[in-house]
Amino acid sequence: MAWFLALAYRRLGWQVATFSDRTYIGRGLTGLPGKALQLLERDYRVTRRSQRLGQLVVERARSCDLVVTVKGEYFLPEDVAAVSAVAPFVNWHPDHPVLTQSFACIPYYTAFCPKDSWSTQRLRNMGHLNVSTLAHASDPIVLGGSRHEPAERSFSVVGSSYPYRRHWVEQGLRAGLTADVWGRGSGFEQPGVTARQRPAVGAAQGQALRSGCFTLNTHHPYDVAGGNQRVFDAAAAGAPQLTERLPESVRHFKSGTEIATFEDLEEFRSQVLELSGNAPLRQALARNSHQRVCDEHTYEHRVRAIQALV
Repeated sequence: MAWFLALAYRRLGWQVATFSDRTYIGRGLTGLPGKALQLLERDYRVTRRSQRLGQLVVERARSCDLVVTVKGEYFLPEDVAAVSAVAPFVNWHPDHPVLTQSFACIPYYTAFCPKDSWSTQRLRNMGHLNVSTLAHASDPIVLGGSRHEPAERSFSVVGSSYPYRRHWVEQGLRAGLTADVWGRGSGFEQPGVTARQRPAVGAAQGQALRSGCFTLNTHHPYDVAGGNQRVFDAAAAGAPQLTERLPESVRHFKSGTEIATFEDLEEFRSQVLELSGNAPLRQALARNSHQRVCDEHTYEHRVRAIQALV
């Protein structure tokens, strides 16, 4: 998400410097060792490295017209206050801020931007008046591509594996469909599943989303309002999509004409069978959702929204 945002700023003519807090906190280690260090620093501040991170970002901010962080999970409140004192500081928060963000940091941002209006309203009700919704976006230039019918599998699934997502994949398999699953820890061994056991990044993500006749996009249970990153990425990739009928998802994309949605198991079964057998419907969903992203939901749109906030 941060990489795509920096790319959009550059396309609009900005000079951009990037700083990967996860790489810094994880000492450049990949896999489980790097992840373990990140979690320890985020939750327990076991070394002085988190403090040094804040100092480094403040030093860089002195020469900037704007500082934007995605999530900002490793910043301390004093870091945020120090950065905001020298440059406008915006946090674009892609997860559930009530569950995954330090409340002590929020007041010190110039603008704190949850991805959904439900979270925004909850935080504003708590007195955080610097909070504004900034929905997810995507990049049809990078993710877009031509669809080749028929795809090798009935549906694709892109993202990490957890029980809720596995449940819906298994329901699709029980309906007689096949799946192409992308992401670490997918761990599927059932017949009919191609488990890639690796993430799909950049243009490869667009190809992964299109590797099924449609893509199944489920939201993490923490995501109570919807509108996750893959709602927008599937549209940018030109992939017809089936997802839960959650408030933020249908706020941005019309259910039935731009995305296919479901609320319960019976509707899920009906929708997967309809999508797998109806090529004209899939083509219409892909075309209409892609146009919606191009018209309203590119990262360039969000860059302009950030400028309006600050």
